[in-house]
Amino acid sequence: MVLPLKHSACFITGFFFMIGCVQTDSGPSDVWYSLEEAQETVAGNNKKVLLDVYVEDCPESRQFHDDVYTDLKVEETLDKYFCSVRINAESEDSLMFNGNYRTEKEIAELMGVTSYPAMVFLNSEGEKIIITNGVMKTEMFINILSYVGSDAYLTTEFDLYVSERR
Repeated sequence: MVLPLKHSACFITGFFFMIGCVQTDSGPSDVWYSLEEAQETVAGNNKKVLLDVYVEDCPESRQFHDDVYTDLKVEETLDKYFCSVRINAESEDSLMFNGNYRTEKEIAELMGVTSYPAMVFLNSEGEKIIITNGVMKTEMFINILSYVGSDAYLTTEFDLYVSERR
């Protein structure tokens, strides 16, 4: 069926408006993988896993999630380099990790998490690359995401990497 030009323009405009609404409502930071899904997704590609380790009653964890993860540049950088997973360090829920079932609490302990929020970066084999703790400014988090995601950590000291990005 061919629509007259004036109807086609309305249809096309409406279609793009709907797409824009869908993208706005479900931004990249809304995409949280299960740990098993994340590990399957990064296997064989250049992405890594970011474990966001939190506890329910931690205001800093909530603040970091609400203020930093919602930043558009953070969302874009996460999408480019990572599959993100949220882990509750107090939870007894069981997850598949590196082929074995472990509780979220056990995974946090295994990764060496001692304070919250914590961001644990894993390579595609599920090995820990680096861990960061605490609330930080959005710009610093983006620098860390890019540093790890781009594999710059393999050849460059972090301070040098940040100074070269300015």
